[in-house]
Amino acid sequence: MAPIGPAAPTTSVPEVDPATEAAIKRGVQDFFAAYMACGQAPSKCHPADFHSSRGTAVGQGTVYFQGMAARGEYFGPDLRGSYIVTQSVGLDDPTSAVTFSCWYDASVLLGPAGADGLPTVLNDKKISVREKQALYFDGTSWKVGEAATVQDLGDGNQCPPHDTPSNSVVDSIQPIGSNTTTGI
Repeated sequence: MAPIGPAAPTTSVPEVDPATEAAIKRGVQDFFAAYMACGQAPSKCHPADFHSSRGTAVGQGTVYFQGMAARGEYFGPDLRGSYIVTQSVGLDDPTSAVTFSCWYDASVLLGPAGADGLPTVLNDKKISVREKQALYFDGTSWKVGEAATVQDLGDGNQCPPHDTPSNSVVDSIQPIGSNTTTGI
């Protein structure tokens, strides 16, 4: 029997080779580590060091971290197991990609010292969100140029576990100004 009507249109999505996919996922991990380190020392943060020059993330990051610094806010030194895991990677073209990641944020947002001399706890809620990131290849590495929360997954850790131990960079985050360079 002959088909009735025109054939369904086909579209092809470029396959991502394993090395490129790993490099893009590394870009997400590097962004996460730098973001968390910036939050721990916002007055020393330079978002242009870890964001792509393409997109709006560098400008948004600059405003965000400068605002934190001006208000005396910062992430506590213990990130309490916060992590990000990239769940999907797609290429728009050879130098731009889109990822969807699950971000478990257990960090504590602290503020200026209270009457007791201790930092004020502004937010210690543990949450999970789904993030969409646009990454751009700058000739040497993939960097985030756009990032947006697309879904609130709720309280606690709602993210899948890390794919491999190398996906977890949070344990290696050092505060800015420490003896270990974080790229910020």
